[in-house]
Amino acid sequence: MRILYGVNGEGMGHATRSRVVIEHLLERHDVRVMASQAAFRYLSERLPRVDEVFGPSFAMNEGEIQRWATVVQNVRRATHEVPETVRHWTETIDREWRPDVVITDFEPLTALYARTYRVPMLAVDNINMLDRCRHDAEIIGAEREDFLLARAGTRSMVRGAIEYLVLTFFY
Repeated sequence: MRILYGVNGEGMGHATRSRVVIEHLLERHDVRVMASQAAFRYLSERLPRVDEVFGPSFAMNEGEIQRWATVVQNVRRATHEVPETVRHWTETIDREWRPDVVITDFEPLTALYARTYRVPMLAVDNINMLDRCRHDAEIIGAEREDFLLARAGTRSMVRGAIEYLVLTFFY
């Protein structure tokens, strides 16, 4: 089976979780990995084939996400990086090798590929619990605006593409 596996590059949780899954998949399947930023650097040192793709990142100040700066930073980067990423992606995936299934650990371009080409997709992450689970008001608390923004971002990436969802989280 040909598997396209996308890994989000912000933080290392996606990369370390995905490495374990990918290593097992490689024992039986043809797996192509696409990752950005820190995940790309980490996985490319440990796996046989990892392609670098554009991935959004957070603008931080003293450990706090700066919303507007994040939007501006990613729009500026995307303007320059997305065309090259999509060109490379199209040549590699669409012309040379078509996946039977897409697995994403919250990587947006592989999810977009699955949705665009109607390839079955499996999401392996913990972030989808924002969209798929009910959250009591006391859990959200005063951070309701942040919660709604994060849920909207999560929902926009995967809606219409997921066939299967594996939520990984702990109490």
